[in-house]
Formats: sequence, C-alpha cells, structure tokens
Amino acid sequence: MKINKMFLKSIIDIVEYGSFSKPIVNYIENNINDISLKYYISLLKSKWKRDYYSAIDYANKTISTTTTTTILRELARFELVSLYTKIGKFNYAKKKLIF
Repeated sequence: MKINKMFLKSIIDIVEYGSFSKPIVNYIENNINDISLKYYISLLKSKWKRDYYSAIDYANKTISTTTTTTILRELARFELVSLYTKIGKFNYAKKKLIF
C-alpha cells in the first residue's frame, strides 16, 4: 500500500480514538510497505502499552526514516515531545520542540 495524503489523513482519523483503534492499526500495519509508517504505528502501539522508552525509540526511527511525508515526521516529533514530558525529561522535550 502506498502512502498518499488521503490515506495518511484516514490513518490520523482512525488513531484519534487511541487504543480502541488497535485492531484496525494492526491490520494496516500488516498491509503497508512504508517503513516510516510502520515505525509510527509501532510508536503508537508502544505508547498505548505505556512502554514509553520503546515508543521514544520508534519516534526517533520514524523521524529519521521519513523522507517524503512531512506530516508523519511532525506527528512523530509531537509524540516524542509528549513522551519526554510523560517520563519527566522536560529538557529533552524543550530541545525537540525548538528543533
């Protein structure tokens, strides 16, 4: 499955429901080829399991592998700031927010 703007918007609409969207996210993860989107989905699943350190790792992988989709990179960066805030590393969150 190739990522386009409409497909990415649909995914954003689905994950808006949080962990309740996990079955649909699992289906999407098994049927996509884009590695950065797979990392982003793994980021969300780790966050929903409250495995924040693993989620931070996936967020960094998403940011580093995203080449064509700026929206996905910014979503991962937002999640990264949120995760750093949740674990109490406010200085790291500030650095990621400012670029």
